[in-house]
Amino acid sequence: MVIAILSGLIALLLPVVASTREKGRQAGCAANLHRLGQAFFAYTAENNGWVPRNPAQGYKNHPMWPVVIAKYFRREPLQRWQDISGIRSFRCPSHPTADIPSAYVLNAFSFETRTAPLPWWGSPAVRISGIKGAASLPWLLETPDFFPGMFSGSVMDEIYQEQEHGVYKPDHLVGASRARVSETRHRYSSNVCFADGHVAAVKPKVLSLEQFDDGIRVRDWD
Repeated sequence: MVIAILSGLIALLLPVVASTREKGRQAGCAANLHRLGQAFFAYTAENNGWVPRNPAQGYKNHPMWPVVIAKYFRREPLQRWQDISGIRSFRCPSHPTADIPSAYVLNAFSFETRTAPLPWWGSPAVRISGIKGAASLPWLLETPDFFPGMFSGSVMDEIYQEQEHGVYKPDHLVGASRARVSETRHRYSSNVCFADGHVAAVKPKVLSLEQFDDGIRVRDWD
C-alpha cells in the first residue's frame, strides 16, 4: 500500500517538477535575449545609430549580426565562426541542439521589396531611429530545432552552418514551408525580444506578417 501511494505521488509530482524546470529554462532564455538586445543597443551607440540586419558578403552595410554582436560577450576577437557557439547568451537552455552558433534569428524584413522582381530582400543595416513601433516590432525570435538553408539542397542548413540567422520572407515564419521561427520552444510559447529591448513570452503563430514591418522604406543597400 505504501509503495502504491508513493508511486502515485511521484507520478503526480513529475509533471510539476518538469514544468518548474522548463520555467527556469525559459527565464534563462529570456535573460539571454535581453542581453542580446542590450548588445544591439551598444552596437548602435558605437556605430552612429546603425543596427545590423541581414548579412551579405561584399557589402559593408550587411554585416553578419552574430559576428558583430559577439564582441560584447568576448574579451578576445573572434577567430572562427565556431567560436560563437561558446557564447552562452547566444543559446537557449531549452534548445536541444548543442553547440549551435545561435538559437535566435533576427528580423530582417524589408517590406518595400515585397513586390520587387525578386521579392523579399533581406534588409541591410538601418538607423535605429528610423524604426517605427519598436515596442511591438519582433526583433529576435527563437529558432526551431532545425531550419532549412538558403535554398533546397543547400548544405547551409540545420542551424549549425546557417550563418544568416535571420527571417526576411513570409516562408520563414511559423507554419510556413521554410520556417525559421519556433512555434512553442517552451511548452506553450516562445520568447521574443522586441526592438525596444523588452522580452516577452508569446505564441509566435499569432504574430502577423505585418508586425515584422519596421516602417522603413528607404535603405542604403551598398
